[in-house]
Amino acid sequence: MLEVDEFLASRKKEIVDFVEQKDPKGLKTTGSIFDRLVNELASTMPFGPTFDKTHIVLANALISSLWCGWLSQAMANKKDAKFSPEYVDDFKKSIIQAFKIGQSYAVERP
Repeated sequence: MLEVDEFLASRKKEIVDFVEQKDPKGLKTTGSIFDRLVNELASTMPFGPTFDKTHIVLANALISSLWCGWLSQAMANKKDAKFSPEYVDDFKKSIIQAFKIGQSYAVERP
């Protein structure tokens, strides 16, 4: 998934700016799996008195990553799959590479 890596790397500022402008104020607790995960992250990694944007974005990433792992493997498992088994690893590599691109961008934008 080299094209995705290049896309992320070339747009890292735009992506970080997009997430940074999102305002978590007004978020309502509903008891959903998302809310429970945010609360779990907040208690495991307390950055302040309660949850913040970091917990919300991380929860989104974890839920999306888990779903991508399930979906890619489920599609590869189908008997008449047109989804190549190598795509499963490509999904994983893309998620890891996105993290690494963001991590290295922190040197440019502390």
